[in-house]
Parts: sequence; C-alpha cells; structure tokens
Amino acid sequence: FKPLKKLGKGKFASVYEVERLTDGARYAVKAFSKQSCFSAKNGKESLINELNIMRQLSLDSHPNVLKLEGVYESENSIYVVLELLTGGQLFHR
Repeated sequence: FKPLKKLGKGKFASVYEVERLTDGARYAVKAFSKQSCFSAKNGKESLINELNIMRQLSLDSHPNVLKLEGVYESENSIYVVLELLTGGQLFHR
C-alpha cells in the first residue's frame, strides 16, 4: 500500500487513505500504535473486540456496513484496512 493522505487522528489511531500498489484500489487504513493502545486500561481487549465485531459484520456483506479488508501487524503497530468511504463525516450530516 502507498499512503496518499492522512484522513484523521484519534486517541489510539490515525487513519490514512492508501492505494494498493497492484491495482490502484483505494482503502482507508486505521493505524493503531501498540504502545498507546495496549498501555490503556482494557485497550488490547477493546481492540480485539472491535476487530472481531468488524470481521463478523464483514462476513454479512451488507451494502450499508463498512467492510473490513484485512488486518496486518508490525512490531509497533496494528493496521486495519477498511473500505474507503468518501461521503464526508456522518456527524455533519
């Protein structure tokens, strides 16, 4: 994946728009810092629960549910690859 731009930042993760090198498909990647996430109370368990819920929802393949494309891990981070949604922020709607 090639990073294109930063879309946002939260307490434990930053979100980037990326492009898959093989075919140019675009995704959102949520990059969790292991140090920040795992040091928080119940941080590791919360992340695992979130990923399990997302995996289960992705199996249903409903058009109104965000699709989880994959999860990757490095020494310092966990990367969650998601369908890229371009309709703007839900809060503003």
